[in-house]
Amino acid sequence: EPEPEPGVGMRKAGAAYCLNTSQWDALLGFAESAQAKLVVGLNFFMNISSPQVRALLEYTARRNSSALFGYEYGNEQIKAPQLSCMQRQAHQGADLYHTLEQLYPDPAQRPRLIGPDNGGGVSEGYVKGVAAGGAELFAYTFHQYSLSRGNSSSIPPSRLLTAKQCQGKARGLAEAAKGLPFATVELWAGEAGGTGGGGTDGVT
Repeated sequence: EPEPEPGVGMRKAGAAYCLNTSQWDALLGFAESAQAKLVVGLNFFMNISSPQVRALLEYTARRNSSALFGYEYGNEQIKAPQLSCMQRQAHQGADLYHTLEQLYPDPAQRPRLIGPDNGGGVSEGYVKGVAAGGAELFAYTFHQYSLSRGNSSSIPPSRLLTAKQCQGKARGLAEAAKGLPFATVELWAGEAGGTGGGGTDGVT
């Protein structure tokens, strides 16, 4: 039979890119051989209920790879109206969680729900929205680029990812998750670096 194409394509500079089963099998096989764990990022612009995303999830579940640790859903969707956007992100994250429940009946084998990969502080609306959707959030992820998109190599102290900043984010997450039916929620730096947007010439 023709090889199915479970990936979600994108267009850049006129060329089409799409993850196919051969590439995905190779990546999962490499991770399995290395005894590594993968977190698969699904961008917020992907509709969780779309046939392409569903095909990717179903194909991966059938493959039953030991390398898959979780799915991260999100990616810097913090523009106005922020609350509405984070609520939609939480709703779709919960949909992803319930899809994984269907595909992995055994909780011990089920990939974790991770997200939302936003900038700034912890979104209480997102955390509570995931819980309201009957889903369990394994880890809250954030992005921080200390230089933003600037051209200076001088980093303002306020933008450094310090222990104090991490402690503040952890307190915010603990407050947001208080009273919710989560066993625990970890705090991850999903992306952290100098300048965003791929770097700056002469700086990074």
